[in-house]
Amino acid sequence: KPFADGQWRWVWPGMGVGVRPEGTGSFATFLRAQETSPTLVLAHAKIGDAGALEIANFLADSRHLVRLDLTGNDISSTGALHLAKAAKLRGTLQSLVLRHNRVGDEVNCLVEVCREFSDNPSLKHLDLRHNGISGADLVKPIGEMLRANSCLSHLELSWNPLEVAGGQVLEEHLKVNTTLFDCQLSGCRLANETLLRIAELLRRNRKAKGADMQAGPYEAWLEACSGRPGRALPPVVPFGGPEGFAWKLSNKVTAARTDDFVNRLQAWRVCPGDTLIEASRQADEMIEYLQRASRQLAQEQEVTRQTSEHARLLQEGFQAREMRYRGHVASAKEQLLEYAREHEDLRAVLTRYSDRLNLDRESTDQVKQDWKRARERIEAEEARLKSDLALVTGDTRILAKRAEELEEACNRREAENKELRLRAERLREGVNLVKPSFTVT
Repeated sequence: KPFADGQWRWVWPGMGVGVRPEGTGSFATFLRAQETSPTLVLAHAKIGDAGALEIANFLADSRHLVRLDLTGNDISSTGALHLAKAAKLRGTLQSLVLRHNRVGDEVNCLVEVCREFSDNPSLKHLDLRHNGISGADLVKPIGEMLRANSCLSHLELSWNPLEVAGGQVLEEHLKVNTTLFDCQLSGCRLANETLLRIAELLRRNRKAKGADMQAGPYEAWLEACSGRPGRALPPVVPFGGPEGFAWKLSNKVTAARTDDFVNRLQAWRVCPGDTLIEASRQADEMIEYLQRASRQLAQEQEVTRQTSEHARLLQEGFQAREMRYRGHVASAKEQLLEYAREHEDLRAVLTRYSDRLNLDRESTDQVKQDWKRARERIEAEEARLKSDLALVTGDTRILAKRAEELEEACNRREAENKELRLRAERLREGVNLVKPSFTVT
């Protein structure tokens, strides 16, 4: 049935998005019906690894399958391994789409998958977008596949979190690869410098192989190769080889050959002999037919010339537009490189300010820690002084009370002493009054 993009795809009856064909028997029947189809699309059918195994068996037996799309089918690295082995065994598959699956769920199995793809003799396009391939450990087997493979020209790894380390591993393996023309890396969290270096490596490969310098994703590349305006199509060799082609050219209808036939018919008509009237009439009809055909041929040749001239002008216009666009692309690349250099300068400034900010933060943290320790020390000293003050205050109160008691005791003693002095004085006065009147002899 035709899809929204204008392409025809095989769709199993009742199998919509997220629906798997019911039963292995009906699925096998569906696959058998596609034995002569060059393209098989089972997008979002949720066939899983079991369905991938059935398709691998079908691929191993198919001599016509060239493009296989298994987008969004919950296929793990185990199912991808079945497909990789089948593709290597048959050697006819050129495009394999496995986006929105789980190929990166297990490292060891992914290593086996990449090992099978590394010496595949026919695969030119591999789509692994949205497959959970993350980090340098999962990128390494893909890089080793690119190092060993000599056929793959288009690889799509977008929206896999390869990170900076994974991008560096991929770049190192691409340095020894000479066949990869395009590698889609959108949303892979790679450094801008790594992306620029990878783009230069891919451009080197395209230039070395004489490929289109503006090569992009595989679908766009196929559309360009199938007949882009202004692009020369491959020559068609007629049946029978060059000799047959020369024979066909020798029988080409021209005005000179038509005039020659007309002259020969007129000479034959006027020749004396037993020429029949019917034959003469047929000769006149033939002459009239040839003359009419000659006029029509001249008109058609004029139309052909005008069409050729129009096509030539269109081709020159397209070529001029292509050269203009190439100039725009070259200037855009220069501007992009200038932006990249400016970005590096700004990154250096940012790094310098970041280092300075980190130093300021460290000094601020040190000041905060010193202030915290001083505050704790002051609080401890304040608590100790408050405790000493409380003790001194208590002692002062006790001493004040004791002083009051002593002062009261002193006052009492003073009163008692005063009383005693008074009594002593009285006694002394009494003693003086009672002096004896006799003398002791």
